[in-house]
Amino acid sequence: HVHTDCSMLRKTKKSFGSSPGLPQQSANEKQSSCVYHTPPTGVDYNSNPTPFGKILRGEIPALTYSETRNLLCFRDIHPRAPFHGLVIPKQLIKSVKELKDSDLPMVQEMKEMAMNVLKEQQPQAYADGDYWLCFHVPPFNSVDQLHLHVLAPRSKMGWYVKQVKYNVNAIWAVSFDEVERNLMEMRERSRN
Repeated sequence: HVHTDCSMLRKTKKSFGSSPGLPQQSANEKQSSCVYHTPPTGVDYNSNPTPFGKILRGEIPALTYSETRNLLCFRDIHPRAPFHGLVIPKQLIKSVKELKDSDLPMVQEMKEMAMNVLKEQQPQAYADGDYWLCFHVPPFNSVDQLHLHVLAPRSKMGWYVKQVKYNVNAIWAVSFDEVERNLMEMRERSRN
């Protein structure tokens, strides 16, 4: 990993509503690294044309919270909560609509990573259950790669963000739990 100045990813204006300002990093985030990702030997992310593909290829930096063989968690470039992370699979999956029952373990691994990062970055929100885990549904997703939004504390999010942009009761967003439930039902149907 090549470290870089993350000032391009931060602004000083604190805004968790509809305006595009970025909140300052928390003390814990400052322990995270803004890096150019180094792809593992033999792994080719060239077929991923998205901004997340550019992060995976090391073409643009990201404030990284966690990484495993299959997943990467980094800060959303336009945070809508004091903590707004994205968990992505390194394999290109365009959206929740492309998930198959065989993707259930990977989706559950995404939640596990999200919860670990949330516990580290926002321990009080984690303890209080004051967070959201959700996906956007096409055509309402901004990047055509599956990404789990991890937002906390939910109580500090602006009205527009809570009631509109990340509202899992609307047609444009879906909760992690609903996606997991749907994949479990798909798996059960395929067994019968």
